[in-house]
Amino acid sequence: MEGYQTVNGPATFTGSLDLPAGSVQNDALANPVQIDTASNGVDGEAITTTSTVRASVALTVPAGMTQAIVLATATGMGENSTTASDYLYVSAVVEGINGGELYIAAPAGVGASLAAPFNTTLTGLTDGQEITVGVATRTGTAAWDASTANQASIAVTVMYLR
Repeated sequence: MEGYQTVNGPATFTGSLDLPAGSVQNDALANPVQIDTASNGVDGEAITTTSTVRASVALTVPAGMTQAIVLATATGMGENSTTASDYLYVSAVVEGINGGELYIAAPAGVGASLAAPFNTTLTGLTDGQEITVGVATRTGTAAWDASTANQASIAVTVMYLR
């Protein structure tokens, strides 16, 4: 057979079906996926006892997509500049929702670091809507002085679905 073939109704292929690359467009797929990634980071800020978003990214929902699977990893580092042991808390924040704080002990005068993942699914999205993802940090009992050792970063992968 050569040329176009019209099939009205179901068709069964008992062998493989080879299609040229790029011959099926996203519009023809029932559930296409589009992927986006972003990252951002800061350093040198003081860390207080109030959970504060230190760095964030904004990703734009592509046309025709209404859902997003968000895979975020927040990392934080800090140097405890006080004279007492304390804790460093880190969390990923997706659209204002805190993914849960993780913490690590930091003895006086010593640095600490950890990563906090947060995976979530967003629904009801619209074309061009921005999804904001960030990293929040805080200390447990006292503020830590600004230092180049104080760092926060966010890395995110988003899989958009119809």
